[in-house]
Amino acid sequence: DEWLAASSDEELKEALFRNERMLVITLKSDRGGADLIGRKLREVSLPEGTLIAMLRRDDQLLFPSGDTSLAEGDRLTVLGRPEGVAALRERYGLPT
Repeated sequence: DEWLAASSDEELKEALFRNERMLVITLKSDRGGADLIGRKLREVSLPEGTLIAMLRRDDQLLFPSGDTSLAEGDRLTVLGRPEGVAALRERYGLPT
């Protein structure tokens, strides 16, 4: 609702990038999210209303598709509803 109510680009950015609507997960084999390494994005189960919007790999910024394979060191930017983002934080043991 807040996204749709934004009347300017700036208001939309503020609504999108509030902490409760965004999460960054760095994939490391010794951390939460290790189970994602080697999987294709289409195989990843995300809470409803969330999506992996961007992926940073080395010095490249990628906009992933279902065929994108996740690798060690990938940095995933997840956007979505606060409840979905909170569920992912809990699932992967990430701070709020």
